[in-house]
Amino acid sequence: MATVVGLGVAALPQDANARNIVSFSPHVAPGTVVISASQRRLFYVVDTGVAISYPVAVPKRGKEWSGATSIEGKYVNPDWVPPAVVKAD
Repeated sequence: MATVVGLGVAALPQDANARNIVSFSPHVAPGTVVISASQRRLFYVVDTGVAISYPVAVPKRGKEWSGATSIEGKYVNPDWVPPAVVKAD
């Protein structure tokens, strides 16, 4: 199970349109997922000091989330309906 952390991160500059292997903080444990909204990147830490970086969409200003949580499942073609607050935007 991966841990998700919404924090700023230090990574090498990379092409924003592709998955990249990047240097990462050695203080973040392998298996951790870090999302940097300011960089619009998701970092999956695969080894000490190494992560895979992916481009991601980020929320509108005022809709940001920060904190830590865990991933409980991974589903192929999941059923999902946006909540009313999302539809209202």
